[in-house]
This record gives sequence, C-alpha cells and structure tokens, in this order.
Amino acid sequence: VAPGTSPGKITVLNQLQLSSGATYQAEVLNKSAYDQLVVRSSATQVEITGAELNVRFLAGGKVNRGETFRIIDNQSSAPVTGTFRGLAEGARVAVGNVTFSISYKGGTGNDVVLTALNTAVAPGVANTGFHIDRANPGVVAAVGVMAVVALALIARRQLQK
Repeated sequence: VAPGTSPGKITVLNQLQLSSGATYQAEVLNKSAYDQLVVRSSATQVEITGAELNVRFLAGGKVNRGETFRIIDNQSSAPVTGTFRGLAEGARVAVGNVTFSISYKGGTGNDVVLTALNTAVAPGVANTGFHIDRANPGVVAAVGVMAVVALALIARRQLQK
C-alpha cells in the first residue's frame, strides 16, 4: 500500500488488514505533508500481522523533534491489533538522518503514529511531482521546439552580421 508518489491519503471504509507479505510505504515530507491511511469503519479494527513498514523521508523534507505523524488513523474505537514486522510498540525506525519511534496506541489511543526523535532535514529538493522518467511528452516536445527556434534565431543573427 502506497498512498501516492508524493504524500497522499487513502480512506478505507472497512477493516484494514496488513498481513505478512504486504508492505505499507509511508512517505514523510514534513508535519503537514505525509502519507496516511484513514480507516473509517466504526465496527471493525486495524489488524497488522507481520507486514513490512517502509518509511521514506522525502528529499527537501524537514521534521522537528517531537512531531507526530499519524500514518494510520483508526477512527473506530477498537485498538490496533498486531505490529509491523520487527517493530514492537516503541521500536525505533531510522530513515536517513531521522529516527522515529512507532506507537500503535498513539493519536486518539488506537492509531499508528510515528514520533520524530530528532530534528532533521532530508537532503535534496522537495518532490514537485515532476519525474523525468514520466515526463509529459507534450511538454518535452514543446521544450524541444522552443530550443530549435532559439537556435535558428541565433544562427540567423550570426548570418546577418
């Protein structure tokens, strides 16, 4: 499960089960931009049975010590059952130059929350959503045409001299 190629949110209307073999990829940019699964079911719970948690600290991101990131917002009153593989309550998750602790009892008491244990800035620039490997062919073509026109104008000027 990956809420997006930049921070996003997925709303789950029924029970959320993350079993062994599944991976939740949660991206963190800053306090107001991070991935989240929102479980809206009031009667069921969030069940995590050995799934992987893969946290990415996005380029250009910044977190401050003590900031919390509710990566699973369990809106039912039921507690989260189980844990991500190798991540018991309070375990540390190191991602680049930031370390988080994980809680399955965070937020309103039954959410999966990462808490930054240090202040950190991720190297690089923030994700703008533009990827060279997925560039819009129309934009690439337009830039190419503009480059050819610019070269033609320069060549024309040179010939007029």
